[in-house]
Amino acid sequence: MGRVAGLKPEDTRRRVIDGAAEAFADLGYERARVTDIAKAAGLSSGAMYNHFESKAGLLAAVVEDHACDHLLDWAGPTEGGAGLLDLVLEQARRLAADDPPETPLLIQAVTAARRDPDVLAVLSSQVAEREDVVTQVIALAQATGDAAGGLDPRAAARFMLMAHLGSVLVRAMDLPAIEADAWDAFVTRLIDGFRPTEDR
Repeated sequence: MGRVAGLKPEDTRRRVIDGAAEAFADLGYERARVTDIAKAAGLSSGAMYNHFESKAGLLAAVVEDHACDHLLDWAGPTEGGAGLLDLVLEQARRLAADDPPETPLLIQAVTAARRDPDVLAVLSSQVAEREDVVTQVIALAQATGDAAGGLDPRAAARFMLMAHLGSVLVRAMDLPAIEADAWDAFVTRLIDGFRPTEDR
């Protein structure tokens, strides 16, 4: 049975995606079974198949809805009206912090993408879209004088993306933590290199 009494189809689909996100993060993409996803979602197995033809298609939906969201956390508005580079600096400081809940999902998606072209296509599209947004934000900051000119916005966006994704892998390897003051001093000096000369 694919329909759930009292739930609209879009509500059921949302529960399937959220349940899959939980199951993939807890058990891993390969180990998570349809019954595990259904249990996490509080639905029958038939509800999943009513909305997704395969587990790979479901992972693609999870990636689209969950796994890449935190890549743009720093690009949102702040109450204090902080400039772009101050937001980037704050995000860089958090790279060495504890895992955000999306980290296991992103690792699962990257691993699955190596074997599944459908997952790879969705993951690549999602990450590329976020890189495009970051590129546009950097270009705007340069145009308004909030960031140094003379730097290619796409190259800067790719660097930020690589740093963020690299931090996901570092967390997964459980490497020893960097002392907070040392990390703060390093990323502050790094981000200051992107500021206009008169602001340094």
